[in-house]
Amino acid sequence: MKMNVMFIMNYSPPYSGNFMSSIWTLEKKIKEEKGSCIYVYPESAENLGWVNEMRNNGAIIYFKNGVFWHDIKLYEKAIKKNNIDIIYLHFWSLTDALSIRLLQKKHHNLKFGIHHHNEYVLSKSHVRERIKHWILDADFHIGCGSYVASEVKEAGYRNVHHIDNCIDFRRLDQWEEIDLSKLNILSEGGVLLLTFTSYSFSAKGIDISLAAIQKAREKGAAIELLIVIADCKDEMNKQIEDFFEDIVPGWVHIIDARSDVASLYHSADAYLNSSRTEGLCYSSIEAVYCGCQVIQSDIPQNRLDIPGTIIFEKENVEQLTEKLIEYANHREHNSEAQRKYVTEKYDLGEWALRCYSVLANV
Repeated sequence: MKMNVMFIMNYSPPYSGNFMSSIWTLEKKIKEEKGSCIYVYPESAENLGWVNEMRNNGAIIYFKNGVFWHDIKLYEKAIKKNNIDIIYLHFWSLTDALSIRLLQKKHHNLKFGIHHHNEYVLSKSHVRERIKHWILDADFHIGCGSYVASEVKEAGYRNVHHIDNCIDFRRLDQWEEIDLSKLNILSEGGVLLLTFTSYSFSAKGIDISLAAIQKAREKGAAIELLIVIADCKDEMNKQIEDFFEDIVPGWVHIIDARSDVASLYHSADAYLNSSRTEGLCYSSIEAVYCGCQVIQSDIPQNRLDIPGTIIFEKENVEQLTEKLIEYANHREHNSEAQRKYVTEKYDLGEWALRCYSVLANV
């Protein structure tokens, strides 16, 4: 089916990442069927290298500034100029969705869908929830995992689909050895744990990770933590400093995100995910593909299906402490079995085909 799709996404990290690999794979399928795609990013993405590369390759890109009336005029201009049939929201805001709902009153054949990358949170006020429900009453919804999709469906939305996030494994095959000594990491040996954060210190459970490692070290375990921050760096640094009452110990290392994420996985012994909530965690899948063990909380959004990972009860610092000590002493895991499992289950091409099917049948 031929379709012209406009992707609207509040996405502006310094690297394109697995998310954009997924979108580009879907775009390829749309173009194979004689359709087209255009993109809307926030103004903060305008000068990013990967965005410039998209433009150099002929992509049509618009930039929104977050001001409601400016953005709705921008969307209408893009719809008319590019004969848009479907608007597909990722990392959206309520004002983004409201803009599209209002435009649908004018463009009666315009369809729009919402991709839910995080859990659906009900409003505390019944009135506010009803207003939000009207705004988000899209023609289709896609949850990035079964748990997220079930929450959206239970909230009363129509045409809800569950499509697990998948991985562009090709981007993980290129990596280089990181000289940890230059970063003053593991100068005395021991275990290096890796974690990522971007949008929420609390949601990502960074405080849980710090507390458990601190306790494990007090019991003699030589463990260090490498925290990779993709966004909101000043805020994250402040919260980490506040956790330690301003003096961050030497076993905590904070660096900026980098595009060759595989190099980080290969440099660490294990990936630690202490999240209180997730959408669907890419990092656990990427980690085991790179031969890195995964230690994760037992929330249903995490990849608990991956064989041989270390699982602990959400927010249970004592249990995580014991799991970390045990891992530091043994460091055993079947990396080949884990890699085989994720390679077969989380294929990017299958994700694109399923998303395309939803768009084609809306």
